[in-house]
Amino acid sequence: MEGFHPFTAEVMQAQLLEKWKWSKVDSYDGTSDPDTHVKAYMTQANLFLGDLRVHCRLFHTTLKGTALEWYYSLPQNLVNSFCTLCSKFIARFIDRKPMATSLASLQHVTQGKNESVRQYMARFAKVCLNIPNLHPVVAMHALTVWLKLGLFLNALFVERPSNMDVLWARATKYNIIEENTEAARRIEVPVITSRLKRKRVGRYDTYTPLNASRDIVIQEAYGVGLLTTTYTKSSLCRSNIIKILVTLPKNVLRYVTSLKTW
Repeated sequence: MEGFHPFTAEVMQAQLLEKWKWSKVDSYDGTSDPDTHVKAYMTQANLFLGDLRVHCRLFHTTLKGTALEWYYSLPQNLVNSFCTLCSKFIARFIDRKPMATSLASLQHVTQGKNESVRQYMARFAKVCLNIPNLHPVVAMHALTVWLKLGLFLNALFVERPSNMDVLWARATKYNIIEENTEAARRIEVPVITSRLKRKRVGRYDTYTPLNASRDIVIQEAYGVGLLTTTYTKSSLCRSNIIKILVTLPKNVLRYVTSLKTW
C-alpha cells in the first residue's frame, strides 16, 4: 500500500528529519491499553520531534497486526492533527482498556495476619494507583481502617500524615523497624533454645552406686552422726544423696556403703 495515508495535505507538508533516532517503542498490536501506547509514543517523540504533524506521520511505525490493519483502513484526508489521530486510535481499541478500580475495592485491602508492613503497603499502593482521582484523605482513612494493630497504626493515630508522600515516608521508616525487630528475634530464639537444651554436667564423672533406698541411706547417715540438717522426704532426691556422700571421709564412706541394711 505504498503511498497510502489518511492525512490531509497540511499534515503531509511536515518535513521528516533525514537522520533521527529514538529509543525503541514497543509495537502495539491491538491487545493492550491504547492510552498506554500513546503515552509511551509521546514520551519518545517529544524528545526528538517538535512538530505534531510529524508525530502523525510516524505513529504508524509503532503499530503491527490488527492495529496496523486499522491504520490502513482509515479514509484518506481524515486526519488533520495528531489529536484527531489519537482520538480515532483510542476509540477503536477502547475495549482493550482495563476496567477502572472503584473505591469499593479498598474495602478488601486488609492486612493479613502474617503480612509485613512492607508487603501490605506495596499491595495497598498498587490498588490506589488503579483508582482514578483518588483523594488522599480517602486513601489514608482506608489505610487506618484495614491496618492490623501495631506500631505503625498507633503512629498514624498519634500524628496523621499531611499527605501521601509523608505517609509513604513513614511507612518506609516502620518497614525498617519491623524488619530489624524480626531479624533480632530470629537470632535470639535459637540461642535461648540451645540454652534450654543444654545438658547439666555433674561435678564428677562417676559416682558410688547406691545399693539401698535413699530413705535408708539418710537414716544410716543420721545414725552415725554424719548429718545434722533435717531433710524432708521430698528433698531426698538422688542429687542430694550424692552431695551428702561425697562430703564423707573415705573410711566413713566405706563404712556406710558396707552396712548390711543397704
